[in-house]
Amino acid sequence: MENLKIAYIFAGHFRTFNPDWFHFHHNSDIFIHTYDRLGFWSSKDSVNMDTDIVSLDMIHHKFGKFSQNIKHVVIESENSKLPIIQNYAQIMESNKIHYARPFNFISMHMKRLSALEAFFDFTTQHHLTYDIVFLFRPDFPFRRYDSVHSADITNDFIYIEGYPNYNNNPDWYNDFFVIGNMSQLCQLKNIYIDSFKDY
Repeated sequence: MENLKIAYIFAGHFRTFNPDWFHFHHNSDIFIHTYDRLGFWSSKDSVNMDTDIVSLDMIHHKFGKFSQNIKHVVIESENSKLPIIQNYAQIMESNKIHYARPFNFISMHMKRLSALEAFFDFTTQHHLTYDIVFLFRPDFPFRRYDSVHSADITNDFIYIEGYPNYNNNPDWYNDFFVIGNMSQLCQLKNIYIDSFKDY
């Protein structure tokens, strides 16, 4: 992938982010859409907002030597989407949709939408194009770059197999990561827009 232009989009709470979990290289740009709190999960209130404040300086510090690759950062208030997220989570629960934490699930996907909208607004405005786009959660390591080949994303999203975690059980990457070209990520953005349009 060394000769490809790559965009890394980080969407969500930074929490336990570590830049060593990701393989950046010289021909890549980083886009970030996060909240103003680190936001660790809490069994009491879904997201514990009483955590450290996130700032632009803190983000650059966390990325260390890779901060020079940061192209665009959006930091929004944790409270800005709470009513929408809570409304959608209640719909999930009322329809007996099985998920342990509906609030967290909806929050994650709404943040992906916000990150994709910001990414495409920025790239359109600045006439930027990328061969591969990675959409990540900042707080979850990705170790399967060996599975990513440019030819594989010409027509379809890449399905990433599980990777053994510390309990030697597979973590299902497709729940946390999306990999594709710009056209495919734009399609995903439009799917999210259609899904959330009434909320």
